[in-house]
Amino acid sequence: DPNLHKAKGYLMNSINQHNWYGYLGTVDIKSSKELTIQTGLDLRSYTGEHWQEVRNLLGADYVYNTSDKTLDYKNNPSLALKKLGDKINYHYDANVIWYGGFFQTEYKKDELTAYLNTSISNTGYKRLDYFRTDTMPNGRETAVQNFLGYTAKVGANYNLNRSMNVFANFGYYNRAPLYRNVFNNDNSLYSNINNEKVTSMEVGYSYFDRSFRANLNLYWTIWKDRSWYTSTNYTDPVTHASTTYYYNLPGLGANHKGVELDFSWRIIKQIRINGMISIGDWRWTNDVTATYTPENLDTTFVKYVYAKDLKVGDAAQTTGSITINYYPISKTSLSLTYTYFADYYANFSPENRNDPNDRTQPWKLPSYGNLNFHFNMTLPVDLPFDLVLSAHGYNLLDSKYVADAYDPPTHDANATRVWVGLPLRWNVGLQIVY
Repeated sequence: DPNLHKAKGYLMNSINQHNWYGYLGTVDIKSSKELTIQTGLDLRSYTGEHWQEVRNLLGADYVYNTSDKTLDYKNNPSLALKKLGDKINYHYDANVIWYGGFFQTEYKKDELTAYLNTSISNTGYKRLDYFRTDTMPNGRETAVQNFLGYTAKVGANYNLNRSMNVFANFGYYNRAPLYRNVFNNDNSLYSNINNEKVTSMEVGYSYFDRSFRANLNLYWTIWKDRSWYTSTNYTDPVTHASTTYYYNLPGLGANHKGVELDFSWRIIKQIRINGMISIGDWRWTNDVTATYTPENLDTTFVKYVYAKDLKVGDAAQTTGSITINYYPISKTSLSLTYTYFADYYANFSPENRNDPNDRTQPWKLPSYGNLNFHFNMTLPVDLPFDLVLSAHGYNLLDSKYVADAYDPPTHDANATRVWVGLPLRWNVGLQIVY
């Protein structure tokens, strides 16, 4: 129709609808004064429906989209003209069936508390794509893919006196891969699907009295076989047809270690100060050589990843905050919080580090801090419900900062793509509480 205008740009919604069902049953056994045992079953069923839809055509009449392969666009081209509310790009269900059991025992005597926790579970994944037909390669609905996982954790706490205690925890986790590392968008399975292996260790010290509490802990987490997928394009030398093969990178590991301190100090009845600091050192631990041979090809793909000692991106490895809380009268509070972020490396994918001579760390974002204000007051009115007045101010200093970034090939600020932090903003609200 010549009277209809095609959208050059448009807005869309990404919709995620979730349905959870489950059962958690436990049995507690008091075998003696010092020893308790708990065991049980954990059963869960989850379905997530995911799609995108046209939200705003920005003055146009339609957007052209042929993602739904169940429609006959050849004989009815108008089916590709999507209007407001029409589904586009993808529409699928992610189904997860989880069933498992756990066992925990705890021992308490005098100043010592110790525990052992173990679990085993099976995670089943399935994908149903509403934009595909049963006759297409890989079909419309996949078979269930099952992955067995287990955990083991031990720990102990010892009270030194009424105000101090020390603790230690050790755990091992053999975890099923994430859903996104199992199925590709065409319902095909990724190759090289492995469980993640995580070893964690933690030791700490706590102090507490009537007005002051503090916790100090050191942690070390070792990841192996991190779930990370990649792809390789193959061009047939005879037909020149191009095919993309998807597979996981086995063997990628990371170490997360650091120290954390938090405290709460009630100076007087009306004033409490909370604070925390976390200093971490998170790095990828190794280079990876991944090989993959498709079943239908006499060809082996080799992927080299050079990630050893690179900093993990997309999260600040050093953070700190201080909060002053003031309670002037009953049911009224004011708080002022300053939060600081440093050692924040830009987000990047290890799979793209393929040059053995490029060991440059990802671009490090400039350190920054934010000052926020919060006020809450329950109004002294005689009503059958409470009226709560609130006011909030964010980034009170109107700081200019980079909130997130992607690491460019040059690993510097000149070519990176960044998200600038939001400026000073505030809101006021009135809430009715029954």
